[in-house]
Amino acid sequence: MSATLPNALRERFQRLSEEGLSGRAAASRLKLSPATGARWGLAIRRVGRARSAHRSQPKGKFDEALELSLQFLANPWKLWESGHITLRRTVLRLAFTDRLQYHRKTGARTPKNSLGIQGVRASFE
Repeated sequence: MSATLPNALRERFQRLSEEGLSGRAAASRLKLSPATGARWGLAIRRVGRARSAHRSQPKGKFDEALELSLQFLANPWKLWESGHITLRRTVLRLAFTDRLQYHRKTGARTPKNSLGIQGVRASFE
C-alpha cells in the first residue's frame, strides 16, 4: 500500500479540476497516476473535495505502551521463557545494542546493553 499523498497536492488537483480539466488530465499535469486522478475526480464530484482516504489513528494509548515497555524491562525472562523465536529475537534486540559475538578461542564477548537495560540496572544500584 502506498503512502498518503500530501493535502497540498490534493488542493492543487482540486483547483485544476475546478478550472475544467478532467481527473485524468489534472493527474497527468501533476505527475500522478491516471487511476489516482479518476478516484480524486470522483471524490470531488461526490463530496466536493478530494480528501485523504486514511486517517491514521493511534493504535493504543501512550500509557499502555509505556506500561508494556516497563513490564518488559522489569522481567525480560518471561518473554524469553515463552519459547517463541520471534519473542526471543525481540528480547535480544531490546536488550542489546549489537549482535551477540562469540570468539572460538576466548568464548562469548561482553555485549553492550541498550539504554533501557542500563537505566534499569542504574535504578537498582
